[in-house]
Amino acid sequence: MNALLQVLQGVGASRILVLLIVSASVIGLLGYFGTRLTKPPMTILYGDLDPKDAGQIVTKLETMTIPYELRAGGTQVFVPTDKVLRLRMAMANRVTLSIRHSTSLPVSRKYSAMTMVR
Repeated sequence: MNALLQVLQGVGASRILVLLIVSASVIGLLGYFGTRLTKPPMTILYGDLDPKDAGQIVTKLETMTIPYELRAGGTQVFVPTDKVLRLRMAMANRVTLSIRHSTSLPVSRKYSAMTMVR
């Protein structure tokens, strides 16, 4: 223990402070990237929604235990990319959205079969 204290005294307070700041930054970055890499990529489910419609969709997603994100002031609902198509089909039958803009319609009503071909 005494040897460690002597080494730390020889290094100096400013270098110890720099070492602590760099260590904290590295730990913080590793934590940030660790949480970002384990989070699934999100894709928009519906956009340009009324608050009432967004609330209706969020309630349904919560009952289905699907993770979601609200963006653009609560007017866009994002869900995991691997579940977006299944959710659009499920929501088309269960959720009635107000027709305000074309982006708030379910994908089954917005596009015909011919426009979906690439």
